Amino acid sequence: MLTSRTSEHAMISRRYDSLLLKAGAVCDSSARTDLCGGCQVTGIPTATCILVLKKCKKPDDVLFINASEYFEKGKRQNRLREDDIDKIVDTYQFRREEERYSRRVSMDKIETNGYNLNISRYISTAQQEVEVDLQAVHGKLVEIEQKIVDATRKHNEFLKELGLPFLPLGS
Repeated sequence: MLTSRTSEHAMISRRYDSLLLKAGAVCDSSARTDLCGGCQVTGIPTATCILVLKKCKKPDDVLFINASEYFEKGKRQNRLREDDIDKIVDTYQFRREEERYSRRVSMDKIETNGYNLNISRYISTAQQEVEVDLQAVHGKLVEIEQKIVDATRKHNEFLKELGLPFLPLGS
């Protein structure tokens, strides 16, 4: 097992060491290669990558696990909870795929991407944006604007009784 820590997810895509890892270890048909990244265990914004190489590789793919959201925040150091560790181990052991967490990527796809092993290239953590009903929002804004105009008119009535200048009415 090989572990490395660097900023962001650029950990394995660096210099000639990475070329050896990428071209040699990943393409070696006798070794299983799996990546677990983003297990944030330090207070510094870093990512941890675990590269597992096993002999007798059966599937022709790489399992990527993005555990960057699965930890307990600490004062000086974050830590993996028991449940987080169990989830990582279970995902690895049974090679499960889960949206935004893990994905099996074929060697052809990795080769197409120039042996780039950045986890974010293969697992998107983006959440789908909530759809906004623009007509409903517009209706609420018109209603609020009318309440403002009504309140301003009422306020101006009080100002008139006091002999003070009126507030301008909204549009």
